[in-house]
Amino acid sequence: MPIWGGALLSAGDRLLRKLQRYLGGSLEEDLNPLAQSGAVANSCLLVAVATGVALLCFYVPSLSSAYSSMVALDESPWTTGLLRSLHRYSSDACMLFVLVHAVRLFVAGRFTGPRWLAWITGLTALFLLWLVGFLGYWLVWDQRAQEVAVASARMLDVLPIFSDPMERAFFVDETVNSLLFFIVFFTHMLLPLGMGIALWLHIGRLNKARFLTSKRMTIWIVTSLTLVSAVAPATVAGPAQMMVAPERVGMDYWYLLPLVLMERVSGGTSWLLLLGAGVALMTVPKWMARRKVHAATVRIDKCNSCGQCEIDCPFNAISMVPRSDEKPFAYQSAVDPALCVGCGICAGSCDTRGIGLHESFSVEVQREQLMQMVRRSPGEVVHVVCANSGAKPTGLVMSVPCSGWVHPSIVELAVREGASAVETHACDPADCRFRYGPTLLRERLDGQRKPALRTDRVDRNAVSIVGAGASRQGALGRGIVAAVTLGVISVVTWLGSDLGYTPPRIAGSELVVSFSHPGQIRLGRELTEVEKARYPKVLNRTHVHLRERTPVRLRILVDGELRHDGSYNGKGLWGDLNAIAISRVSVTPGEHSVSVLIGDSPQEDEFEFQHEARFRCEEGRRCVVLFDRVEGFRAWPNSKSR
Repeated sequence: MPIWGGALLSAGDRLLRKLQRYLGGSLEEDLNPLAQSGAVANSCLLVAVATGVALLCFYVPSLSSAYSSMVALDESPWTTGLLRSLHRYSSDACMLFVLVHAVRLFVAGRFTGPRWLAWITGLTALFLLWLVGFLGYWLVWDQRAQEVAVASARMLDVLPIFSDPMERAFFVDETVNSLLFFIVFFTHMLLPLGMGIALWLHIGRLNKARFLTSKRMTIWIVTSLTLVSAVAPATVAGPAQMMVAPERVGMDYWYLLPLVLMERVSGGTSWLLLLGAGVALMTVPKWMARRKVHAATVRIDKCNSCGQCEIDCPFNAISMVPRSDEKPFAYQSAVDPALCVGCGICAGSCDTRGIGLHESFSVEVQREQLMQMVRRSPGEVVHVVCANSGAKPTGLVMSVPCSGWVHPSIVELAVREGASAVETHACDPADCRFRYGPTLLRERLDGQRKPALRTDRVDRNAVSIVGAGASRQGALGRGIVAAVTLGVISVVTWLGSDLGYTPPRIAGSELVVSFSHPGQIRLGRELTEVEKARYPKVLNRTHVHLRERTPVRLRILVDGELRHDGSYNGKGLWGDLNAIAISRVSVTPGEHSVSVLIGDSPQEDEFEFQHEARFRCEEGRRCVVLFDRVEGFRAWPNSKSR
């Protein structure tokens, strides 16, 4: 890993750990949103899906009726209006917690080794979530949808998919394709299925994965979303008017933040930045990889087929397979090195020391070192420190990869050899890099999980866990902290969903001229008499027809002044498709005489198609002239043609 990468992760990890320690000490674990950010995001997603399905009973997926149906929803603020607001805020909260979840795992370095699949599928689910929300704003068909549609068309036109640029469909309201609107609608409906597959793969390697929040946390989430929906209902911007540039709109930055960039750079640059960011993030497990993890190993001769290591393994790296020796047990433990993260929790689960980490950190070696350390300083406290806890005690210190590595027999050994007490310094259960190491240790010491501490040999009061995140607040205090925490989250969600945004505006007014027209067929050499005889006489073929067509020229004059003069070749690999032109000319508000000349003949000064009109151009609005061979010239607003 690069030096700067390690410094970045360390700084971010320290900051989040401080916040986690505060919340862990003030809230119960099942009410700590930071401790279950992934589960909170999934719960918000289910609320968004449920409210979205309910909205289908009232929404009209039609280009002509979509906006009016959305306005009708808001006319009943305590029924359909509340439902729509809940749909929007639950979607925003879902994106917020997905980002929090991703940042937490990134700064903790939990993306390398066996965790690469979770990182890749998590990013895939994040992209699909963003795409669902981004396309969802098309369906409102207000000014936000107008900006989204135009910016998306500019990006899609860079790809060699459509023969006619999509951007041409968004110059005026009359040319917007209703079929495209239906495609966006059904894509918005189907993409959550892809998200479900990505999420299934995302947690597929986890043992006892927490997919949804607890009952109490779910009630808090739904209540918070309902309150913010009632206090600050989601708004609809003005109706989409393709010829009018919106002055200022409230924008949902959780999903529409890329729009700020898409509207200010070319479509090619947008793709370059998008693909560059995607490749950089997807390859994070490779270029920010840490040292290689030594997988746990099994000593078959000591395995008694209890299966406790398989039950406790956080990442399903251990399985019970048929026995390979002659001992009277049906199964033995087997470790998949590709899934093992080297936490050592399996060592704390095994009563016979049949499984553990590499030889330099085997249970036998650590027991021997612990005995020597205690014998040199009898009567002192032994500190067993989780390497990720950040604790730095003095005295007799034994460092372990995870508090879940600690077997109760280690504690018993320290006390039996003369230690006055044993303190295990664990990280917060909600922030354990190996998911639930501190929880397993506490259950073992309390006799709730095998292997359990033998209290007939060791006084339970002589063994303690430090920094395990137990709440220090009373019931009232925990409730207040939970309410404040979720209130802050609700405010952040609302602020990000309705901040003002000013799109790039037209300087004065704008004249847009566009055509889609094939040039004339270009002739090659003259056919021989034998070649002419191969064609029917009605075709009257005299020359070889080249696939490439002649360029199409466009000339624009405003008030007699030449403002544009260009030549456009045919599209396609062989230049045999229509030539496409989109030209924008800035004009001052007021009346202007406009002449548009289009020619496809080999003679440069010949223009077969001409259009002259007089437009009244207004501030912040555009005038549009479109041409194709079927419909000829069309102009907006209604012009006085000559």
